[in-house]
Amino acid sequence: MYKISFVTFGCKVNQYETECMKSLFREAGFVIAEKVISADAVVINSCTVTASGDSRTMTALRKLRKALPDAVIALTGCYPQANREEAEKIEEADIIVGTKERGAIVKLVSGCLRERSRIVRLSDYTNDDVFEPLRCTEFDNNTRAFVKIQDGCNQFCSYCMIPYARGRCRSKSMDLLYDEVMEGEKVSGTLSKHEYADLGLSVKWATCNIGAEKSEYDGEHFAWGELTAKDKCAWENYSHTSFVDSTTLTFKKYSPEDYDRRLSLSDDVARQKWGSPWRIPTREQAEELIMFTCRKATIRGSQHGYLLTGPSGNSIFLPMSGQVTEEGLNWVGNYGYYWTSDLHDDNKYYETADVLFLSSDEFVLGYKYRYKGYSIRPVAE
Repeated sequence: MYKISFVTFGCKVNQYETECMKSLFREAGFVIAEKVISADAVVINSCTVTASGDSRTMTALRKLRKALPDAVIALTGCYPQANREEAEKIEEADIIVGTKERGAIVKLVSGCLRERSRIVRLSDYTNDDVFEPLRCTEFDNNTRAFVKIQDGCNQFCSYCMIPYARGRCRSKSMDLLYDEVMEGEKVSGTLSKHEYADLGLSVKWATCNIGAEKSEYDGEHFAWGELTAKDKCAWENYSHTSFVDSTTLTFKKYSPEDYDRRLSLSDDVARQKWGSPWRIPTREQAEELIMFTCRKATIRGSQHGYLLTGPSGNSIFLPMSGQVTEEGLNWVGNYGYYWTSDLHDDNKYYETADVLFLSSDEFVLGYKYRYKGYSIRPVAE
């Protein structure tokens, strides 16, 4: 099993493309070396925006060749693409590839490791070139992931090398972009046998609702503060009230008498069903999800919902799982309601609790009557 290492110069585009190449090598069975000195092959992803960028690339290349005389060294990126005649003469590199052949980099390196033959692949861009369909499955050295959606430039300014190093403007198709972003919805780990995704927020979010086996499944619906799902939810069967009639409600718990406005863990269905450290998210954690994730209304399986991508680049899917009321389950696929652990602050009668609300055009924090059966998406510290 070969070890490979990467040296990257330049902008975020180069950083992204290095991560894409890492993904390609991982899929081919290579191991990403923690230290360059232990690698069987090294890929240098170069920059040519400035003269100092060219100099740094060549200095690194010469040092690597001296330190690793038997390793395969591949030079790629903007420098060889924009300076073809100079690049073709570089003897320290076994493989010289511009910005058009990164998709073949694994094949080229693998072939050179077997046969040790010199490979030069440099060709000019044309007006017919399309966006190179590289994709990144994970970021090793960044807390925030990013996605390249456009490449090249049409302006040909006298001081700029971009059109020569990157070609004319091309954009990633929406289908490729969507597929790559969806790749972020992956499991970061498990807690008490339940999977979570680390979105880069203050808490870890479960990958599915309570009662669901997959992210797109609705799961069970619970009234606020209850531990058992019901087929129909109404004030009459809400466990925290003494129901007299529709105009008279007396709360047994979480009432003006006890001043409790946040669920205790004994009434938190996430903690009771899934165990520690799981619990229902607070109002603040739901607001954080709204404010600091990128949202895309989409369909998973046959279920409508939202793909939420956090600062880490990881994602979760929240289905529009409907609600359970006096009439039973309804509005599945049209609306989603997710309880928080907090009563609504402005309600002096303690009748409502804060809820994360989803529709085709809204993703907001609202408040609803406590007796209604809504979904639970647990969180953990």
